[in-house]
Amino acid sequence: MGPWGFVSLAYGIVWAAIVVYWLFLKHRYRQAEAELNRLRSSEAAASHDKR
Repeated sequence: MGPWGFVSLAYGIVWAAIVVYWLFLKHRYRQAEAELNRLRSSEAAASHDKR
C-alpha cells in the first residue's frame, strides 16, 4: 500500500468515527426528547388535576 493508501485509510477511519458518533448523538437526542415529552405530559396532567 502506497502513501495515498494510508491517507485514504486514515480518512475512512475518521469518517467512520464521525458517523458512529453522530448516530450515538442521534440516539441520545431521541431518548432525551422522549423523556421531555413524558415529563411535559405528566406535568400537564398534574396541573389539570389541581383545578
